[in-house]
Amino acid sequence: MTNLTIILLLKERQEYNYRFINHFLENNINYKLIISDGSREQVETNILKLIKKKQNITYIKYPEDKSYELFYKKISNSLKLVKTKYVLFASNDDFLIYKNIDKCLNFLRKNNDY
Repeated sequence: MTNLTIILLLKERQEYNYRFINHFLENNINYKLIISDGSREQVETNILKLIKKKQNITYIKYPEDKSYELFYKKISNSLKLVKTKYVLFASNDDFLIYKNIDKCLNFLRKNNDY
């Protein structure tokens, strides 16, 4: 496990959830993934089954993000769960290039002043 936690901030757009999670799993990523869901409803059952198989993925259903205050509270609560040195925020429509993330982490390890 590396020094990185990815916080996936969800708000509706269910059609992208499976794609993001599947991409994460297909790349066999060892980063910790916290899924912070502020959608009206919980993610679909097939996605929950996928993420329950992986020990490095945590899914948390928060109250619906009806205001900026609730959105920021979701972020704050998610950050309290992070035990790694680095955090990356992602949205479910992002395509993360994991090789580049590794390069960035290596750079940060070598340059503590960043």
